[in-house]
Amino acid sequence: MTRRPSILPLLLGAVLLLTGCQILPEAQPDPTRFFRLDEPAPSTTAPASDAAVLGLLPIEVPAYLLDARAMAVLDADLQVSYRDFDRWAEPLDEGMSRVLRGALANAPQIQRVLIPPFPLQPERDYDLQIRIVEAAPLRSGSLRFVLRYDLASPDGAKYHSGEYTASGIAWDGTPADLARGLSTALQQAGAAIAAELE
Repeated sequence: MTRRPSILPLLLGAVLLLTGCQILPEAQPDPTRFFRLDEPAPSTTAPASDAAVLGLLPIEVPAYLLDARAMAVLDADLQVSYRDFDRWAEPLDEGMSRVLRGALANAPQIQRVLIPPFPLQPERDYDLQIRIVEAAPLRSGSLRFVLRYDLASPDGAKYHSGEYTASGIAWDGTPADLARGLSTALQQAGAAIAAELE
C-alpha cells in the first residue's frame, strides 16, 4: 500500500509565504532628533581701537554632559536623567566654544578671538579659560547655568577670575527651547566676560 504525501506541509508553506510580510514587525521611523546651539550673528560694529586679542582655551565641561550626546535634565535633587531621543548634533563642549567665540568676537572690547593652536601673529593680550559648572534644565521649568572663568596673560599672569550665573531663563520642557536657552546663556556669559576687559 503506497502512502500518499501529506499536503499539510505544502499548505503551511503557502500560508507562510502569503503572510510572510506580516510576521516581521513593520519598520518604524527613527524618533531621534538632533539639536545645535545657536551662535550670534556677527556684529557690524567695529571693535574699539584698543580692543584686545583673546585666546579661547578648550572649555572644560562636566563629564555628565559629555558622556552621552543625549540631553541631560536635572531633578530638584540634582539627579540627572537623559532624553535618549533628544540629542546634541555636535559634542557639547565644541558647540559651547563656537557660541562663546561668536559672542566674544561681537564685543567691542575684543578685536579678535583665537583658538588653539594659536598662531604667532597676532600676539594675544589674554587667554581665557572657562569651566562649565552646570548647564542643564531643571524639571521645574528653568535653566541652571553656571560657569567660572580665568583671564590671564599668555605668560600666565592672572588678570581676573570670576563666575557667571544665568538668571531668568525659562524652559518650556522642549529640546528646542533648551537649545535656545543654553545659547542665550552662553551669549550673555560671553558679553559679561568681555565687559571685564574695559
